[in-house]
Amino acid sequence: VEADDINPEAVLSISLSQATRLYEDLVREIINAGGYKAIIIHFNNLDNLDEAENYDKLFNNLRDFFQNKYSIFIFVGSDFLYNIINYRPKVRQIFVNIPIEIGKLSINEMKMLIKKRLTYMRIGNRDYIEPHSEEALKLLYTLYDGNARDILNSLSTSVQHLKDRNTPTFIEEIKLKELYFIP
Repeated sequence: VEADDINPEAVLSISLSQATRLYEDLVREIINAGGYKAIIIHFNNLDNLDEAENYDKLFNNLRDFFQNKYSIFIFVGSDFLYNIINYRPKVRQIFVNIPIEIGKLSINEMKMLIKKRLTYMRIGNRDYIEPHSEEALKLLYTLYDGNARDILNSLSTSVQHLKDRNTPTFIEEIKLKELYFIP
């Protein structure tokens, strides 16, 4: 089938039961080809849904879909997500009822996380330069109360914002204080 021959409206108009069967066939094919017992599907950023009603619709509509015995679904979100799942008994029945909470990292764990990320992202065996000072990282850690996502987003945003200079960017505490209007 050529891409030009596919009717997007027809693809989008399949029923949930058809999509579920298609998904189950695909999972079975992956498992058989690779010798796996199951696949893991990770849902993140669910906190970006606008209203509780959207969560409710998502989980209620996909309840049967989530019961595929060869799939493990992991949902990442705030306490709000756990409350939504527990709101509907039919939805609650298909989930492990104990949420796994990951507390904030210590400053040393944050340093290790960033170091591992930089090592993973480096090109070949080339050396890399950490794009931040220790003081800048401590300031972000304090500002965001240790929230790893916010700290990493701030570092990424800082590097991306300054990339127009086409030079290595080093984030220092003084630059962050100026950016966040901290005296």
